[in-house]
Amino acid sequence: MKPLTFTLRAKDGTDLFVRKFEPDHFPKKIVLIAHGLAEHSGRYERFANVLNKASAVVYAHDQREHGETGGTFPESDVIDLMADDVHTLFEKATSEYPDIPVYVFGHSMGTVVVRRFTQVYKGITGAILCAPVHLLDEAASVRDFAKEQASIHGRGERNEAVIGQTFGSFNTPFEPARTAFDWLSRDDKEVDKYIEDPLCGGAATLGLMHDMMNAALENDKLANVEKMDRDLPVLILSGDKDPVTDFSDGAVHMKRRFEDVGLQVELRDYAEARHELLNETNREQVMDDVVDWLHRF
Repeated sequence: MKPLTFTLRAKDGTDLFVRKFEPDHFPKKIVLIAHGLAEHSGRYERFANVLNKASAVVYAHDQREHGETGGTFPESDVIDLMADDVHTLFEKATSEYPDIPVYVFGHSMGTVVVRRFTQVYKGITGAILCAPVHLLDEAASVRDFAKEQASIHGRGERNEAVIGQTFGSFNTPFEPARTAFDWLSRDDKEVDKYIEDPLCGGAATLGLMHDMMNAALENDKLANVEKMDRDLPVLILSGDKDPVTDFSDGAVHMKRRFEDVGLQVELRDYAEARHELLNETNREQVMDDVVDWLHRF
């Protein structure tokens, strides 16, 4: 089913472009989706339709600096703004469907946003972290390089050099590669869709790259993990050939971090799967696992 689309006014006055996917009956659950870097919410239609069949209504917005929302926000911490945007979406969804459990799904950069969201806001029933950003060994150097470049060019500059430092080695394990984005998926058609999508790829702003890497480091600190609701169940999804999760080592680290503070957390680790699990050759299994988890929590 095609989504309804509308704009939603964020707390700072930014207009967020939102897609709403409705089931053909009254929903039993709400799922909010926070997409990854250099993509947009329209890429989640297939997943949303699966969730619709599982009696969930789905809200997915184009995060600021992405897709139809766009813009640049050089004066603020972009990850903090994105977390506030998820809360704005939460308020919209719960106003339309009060007393229904709400789950938040984040992919890649979206997991950084969702983790920050769960540290600041309460009220959701569960969180799903898909291909979570780890990169702790690289995060500090990328953050500092982005800060240095921003002092020269400004935080609103979209900078290929920082992207290269962050993602330049991701394709190396898959050489000889067919494209520069083979690290995304084993499914060539899905990789080609990404490459051909005018709203995908391209450089992020220096401000966003700085703030994302800084947030990845801050999110890992025990004091910040402890800010999460102890009763919040968390599902982590990772592919063991995903460089963003450090080939699942980062997902295992994240699971242990959550367990350190008593959170109920499950990890699904998919053999041979790369970064975009919802566009991988085993995507049906991944989506089935999400639906099963939603039914249990």
